[in-house]
Amino acid sequence: CLVIKQHNSFFKVKTLHASKPLELVHTNVFGLMQTKSIKDFTYFVIYIDDYLRFTTIYFLKHKSKVFQAYK
Repeated sequence: CLVIKQHNSFFKVKTLHASKPLELVHTNVFGLMQTKSIKDFTYFVIYIDDYLRFTTIYFLKHKSKVFQAYK
């Protein structure tokens, strides 16, 4: 029987969701890309607001500019 072969999870998965905009922002930095863009961008950073699912992408020439893009 397939029901007997299924395994139960031994821990509870707690999902954290924002209750208001900008309370939780997911981010990821991508790069160094081998091929530069037309304006010589080699990195990009993506920000996703957990509440609104609003997504913003910033293209960067240097990885050190990530915090400035966030501000």
